[in-house]
Amino acid sequence: MSIFGNGVISGWTVEQEETFGISISEGSANVNFMATSTTFPESIQDIPPGTVNYVYARALARTAYAGDVDFFLSPSPNLADPSVLLLAEVVTDSLSVSSIDNSVRQQIGFIELIQAAIQMHKHRGGSFYPSKVDLSSEVKGQLPSFRIADFDAEKVTTGTFDLARMPLLDHQELQNIGLLTHPQLDSFVKTLEVSNKELFGEIGTSNLLQLVLALKFIYDDPESVNYLENSLVDENFINEFTVIPGITPDSSIDFDNTTAVVDLDQHFIAGVPPVTGTSFYINWDTALAWNSSFSMENLVVVGNTVTLAFNEDEETNIVTIEGFESATAPGQDLSGGSGGQTLFTKQTLILTDNAQIVADSGATNVIEGFYSGKFKSQQSFRLQYAKEFNELQDWSTYDSLVLHIKCIDAIHGPVSLYLEGETVDDRSIDFVILDQNEITENSESNDFEIRTIDLSTIPFRDKIKKLVIYTDDLDNPFDFLVDFINIQRAVLLPDEGTLKLRYSSGTRVTFATVEWNAVEPSGTEITVRSKAADGTVFLNRADYTPLLSNGQTINLDGTDLELEIKFFPDSAKVSAPILNSVRVLVITQAELDGFAIDTQSEFARGIAKNITVDSTPSVELDTPIYVDSYVFALANSVAQIHENTSGSVPFTETEISLSGLGSPISPNTVFRTIENGVLSINTPSFFEPRSVIRKEGRRFVVADTYNDRVLEYDEDETLVAGFGSISYEHGSKLFPIAASVDTRTSILYLVWSRKISFKTVNINKIVMQDTTQTVQLIKDFDKILGLTTAELNEVDAEGQIMPVHLSIQNAALVQSLDSDGSYILVSTDAITTGLDIDSVFYEAISTALGIPLFIGPFAYIDGVFSPTWADRTDNDTYMVANAKVAVKEWEFPEGVFAGRDTEVIERNTNASNIIEVDENNQIIFGSDVVEFSPFVPGRAERIDDNTLLIAGLKPGGQIGELQEDRKFDFRTIGGDSETTRNQKLVLNDLFFNSSNPFVGAVLVFDTRSRATSFEYLTAEGVLASDVDIDPRTGLYVVAESSFNRSGRIIKLDATGNIVFSFGEGIYSIISSLRTTVTGSMIIST
Repeated sequence: MSIFGNGVISGWTVEQEETFGISISEGSANVNFMATSTTFPESIQDIPPGTVNYVYARALARTAYAGDVDFFLSPSPNLADPSVLLLAEVVTDSLSVSSIDNSVRQQIGFIELIQAAIQMHKHRGGSFYPSKVDLSSEVKGQLPSFRIADFDAEKVTTGTFDLARMPLLDHQELQNIGLLTHPQLDSFVKTLEVSNKELFGEIGTSNLLQLVLALKFIYDDPESVNYLENSLVDENFINEFTVIPGITPDSSIDFDNTTAVVDLDQHFIAGVPPVTGTSFYINWDTALAWNSSFSMENLVVVGNTVTLAFNEDEETNIVTIEGFESATAPGQDLSGGSGGQTLFTKQTLILTDNAQIVADSGATNVIEGFYSGKFKSQQSFRLQYAKEFNELQDWSTYDSLVLHIKCIDAIHGPVSLYLEGETVDDRSIDFVILDQNEITENSESNDFEIRTIDLSTIPFRDKIKKLVIYTDDLDNPFDFLVDFINIQRAVLLPDEGTLKLRYSSGTRVTFATVEWNAVEPSGTEITVRSKAADGTVFLNRADYTPLLSNGQTINLDGTDLELEIKFFPDSAKVSAPILNSVRVLVITQAELDGFAIDTQSEFARGIAKNITVDSTPSVELDTPIYVDSYVFALANSVAQIHENTSGSVPFTETEISLSGLGSPISPNTVFRTIENGVLSINTPSFFEPRSVIRKEGRRFVVADTYNDRVLEYDEDETLVAGFGSISYEHGSKLFPIAASVDTRTSILYLVWSRKISFKTVNINKIVMQDTTQTVQLIKDFDKILGLTTAELNEVDAEGQIMPVHLSIQNAALVQSLDSDGSYILVSTDAITTGLDIDSVFYEAISTALGIPLFIGPFAYIDGVFSPTWADRTDNDTYMVANAKVAVKEWEFPEGVFAGRDTEVIERNTNASNIIEVDENNQIIFGSDVVEFSPFVPGRAERIDDNTLLIAGLKPGGQIGELQEDRKFDFRTIGGDSETTRNQKLVLNDLFFNSSNPFVGAVLVFDTRSRATSFEYLTAEGVLASDVDIDPRTGLYVVAESSFNRSGRIIKLDATGNIVFSFGEGIYSIISSLRTTVTGSMIIST
């Protein structure tokens, strides 16, 4: 290898930028033996989904003198071209960029040699390794955090602390920050020119100015012995005028308008010293803040955003289908007769036809021979009038078919209407528009009554071919009149919406700048203007500023501020802008800074934990206040309990109990129901959660293990956040099995029993509804993957989880559905291959309205499988440990498939063993450095920004063979003593009865370098089921589990030496371990 040569020197790190895009940071490298560099990040977009690509830098002809390169993608990891340099591997799935591996890059030669040497060099002591390092005298540079936990900072004399170890401080929290913001300072610096070093430094000019002042004091000062009445100094100088207060005549100084200090006695002019002050931001970015606005017109709050709302009082768009105005004279035939027009075609249909001659051989029915002829005359007919369109009609953006009907005849049969589509199967139900013997009455419209048909119930409303009006009553003579048949669209937006925000500081301040974050689709607009006054009552008299640009400086002084924000839709009134946030920079100019927070809405802008704000307003601690409580998961529930010792006999009291209510019915719950021989399910529940962690704010993070999901609840069992996966696939049948609308993102997740191609789904044939209202999905308004139909056809997107980005309008409408009784109905022809609704699993979950639809903060994602540990980090991400070892497969009793084919559910997942999920439900980190099992749950805890503390199974172990008649048919250990003993024997075989048995592992793992800085492996026959850190000593506290009472608790020092052991012969499986601030331990078995 060449010591120098080609490779990356620094930077050029590849990171995800958008859904299918990446960015390459600035950096430098040697490419084709030329020094190259880039000073700004660059990006590559539109990476094809479902591919593996490699990022390269290419040196071009200009590189020799310009020093820059081009970045490109290639499917090959080994391009032979000497002018290219490999940087990273990028893998995409059907939804986004799934992983980026920067470790494949070609580093500069000497850097690779040095890194390899460092990684091989370990000071462990003994005969095979160099002696241990004295940290206090022999170390310079960087050390991992666990090495310096108790290290005296005074001994650090050189080196650099990692930037991640320095806390991030907001500029506004610093002292002496001045009154100007960073943008204002930047603007000022740009106005500065390069200073002239000779300015005021030229000796002649400087001496001349001093001479002028001296002459002024000698000849112009009345107190001088050389005073002259006429100023010779100013009179004899050209383009010069010297001002000395007290000497220069007062008439030459504008005392009224000057803001400076003019001292006539001491003869000087001085500026006014600035007052001290500070600055802060007022923010509006939550639903509570928007709902606390001064006024809101034609707007709706969706999640934490504001957009235009549909106004039901607005006139709707109306398109006339038939108004009969083409008639030219009364009595003209409009049904195709001679000399008339054909607005409708008259048709007579035979409904039943029993008119025929049949042979009859009855003894009393024959005169001669053996047979006679029996003549039958039973027939029934229908009279219908059909309006057939020359071209297919697309009514998908309209809500209602409306007609006006009149009948004054008292005796008649019913009159009905139906619609037909493109194919023979496209036929709506029959809508009765006139009941039997009904007489219409309406004094305001000539006795015409309105009939309205909900078009959202017509799955083929985008391809209407025919409208038919009919009656089966051909006996009673009667007439009915129909007029003004039309379709109406009530999904239009208002002309504009207005939001007014007010803020009162209680003291005079400067409102400096206004900034906002908004999404403005093509043709839409948001405008902002402001005004300020000294008092709320004077705001109405103040004048607005002109329309503001985003971030514009306004510098309005006063105690109160009002912002007027107007929303304008596009010309078609179907697309609206979305306002995400507004903030105002406030500058105070006072020796003592401060502002009053004394209203409920002002308190609501803060981040509250364990407090309640009432309308008084007052701030109180949430009650009851829990002390000495225990939180645990048992069977299918989570509980918080404490021992009540207030009486003479202590007893256990349950404070909080969670069972999984208020969450979606997961696909695995459906499978479990059928596995238990039950054929229906309508209530969600936990499924053997293995971990629960209580967080600040009385929230609980639950690893709902066999439901393949992570949930965060508050103490009232209200779901705060959640995400989960479907990890199994039906062997042959396709049907929807779960659905949720994530209210945080307005994304509908539709979960299928099998992987499908998303482009085969007709979004128009999906309806969200409850018992009283429906929300119809509309093509190219509600978008699969956020793509239009044309865009979707250009990508090869498939999967079992289909995200549909709802339109702003439908996102608002769906939140009005009954949260406890909402459903999604997918038509059988919504997908080109059709649906298999005869599956026992679909029948178990479906109703006449469809399958249950969860509306709340929950997202379906790929990558979660049997999680045994989950925790929310300080960065508001979730660390999850996925268990893939010893997970029981589904087995269904034959009785549930009686009279039909047996159905099979198979595992279908490639989830990483450890994942990190951000607040946008995106997996941002994954690793397989350790494995997990539901029977030895383990842990994967983030102990700082870049370090994980992990307990689990060392990768590479093999599932063992079961002895004798043992069977692995359980998901948790439980039952009587004999059952439990047999279950442990089965687990002992699975984990240890193979040529390569499993071994437990405890690691300290760096997520940036993906390097292990500490490793401890268990002895044969025991596994690491949990780990924690003793807060007093910094020792690792490890739970070792076995299936034959060989479990124990041990403590390890930083080198892996066991310094404490407890519990041999007492414990078998230790499910969980927690250390307290006092060093004591809470053990769950």
